[in-house]
Amino acid sequence: MTFRRPRRAEVLLALAASLTLALSTVSPARADADALAEGTVRPIQLSLVGPVQLFPEEDSIKGLRLSLITTVNQDVTGLDVGGFLVRNEGDMTGVQLGIMSWGEGRLDGFQLGLLSRADAVRGAQVGVTNLAFSDVRGVGLGLLNYVRGDFVGGQAGILNDAGGEVRGLQAGLTNAAGSAIGLQIAATSQSERLHGLQLGAFNYAETARGLQLGVVNVADDFESGVQLGVFNISNTMRGIQFGLVNIIEVGGWSVALPLVNGSF
Repeated sequence: MTFRRPRRAEVLLALAASLTLALSTVSPARADADALAEGTVRPIQLSLVGPVQLFPEEDSIKGLRLSLITTVNQDVTGLDVGGFLVRNEGDMTGVQLGIMSWGEGRLDGFQLGLLSRADAVRGAQVGVTNLAFSDVRGVGLGLLNYVRGDFVGGQAGILNDAGGEVRGLQAGLTNAAGSAIGLQIAATSQSERLHGLQLGAFNYAETARGLQLGVVNVADDFESGVQLGVFNISNTMRGIQFGLVNIIEVGGWSVALPLVNGSF
């Protein structure tokens, strides 16, 4: 029978597992000390999965957090690297990397994962799907970028959706915003209120000030500005339309004109 010498990686993994299991099954005296220290800030966290971690979920981490599968803590400050799920129930300040980077509080820094989630963001989210359930100041890069609140900065993806006000850039296949102050570039863009430029195949705004440039431009009330496209349609307008078909339903030079139409 031959004896295979363990590889260095196997030895290190076994030591890490043993250390984590030993520290997670503490004596009663140690448990009392941890209870007194509930909510304390720890410099490091190591985790295999769920509750099998050095320090309990109610503690915060300021320094380094490493996990193999999942880990949960309160606030995290520093570098957070995990496998399947890295989660903080409070705020995250620093860099968070995981297949799922899940924050219940505010993110100040950088979040990378297939799914990135935070309440508010001051920094950058990069992933297949980026979710923010409050205001965002920074950058969202992914296939799907969703912000429930206001957004200041830049979104780039297949679908960009901001429920509040966007100040900056939305660039993708489809853009949607409560109001857009800046630039929307996509195959289709829609905004309840536009102050700036919409550039794409189909552009829609309930009220608009600025420029719509596309194949089809539609506005309910174009308060001031220009529509430039093949088909331009507005219910009311103070401005001018250039295109093959130009329609202003109320108050235009005519309801429909080729080449140019307007109202001042």
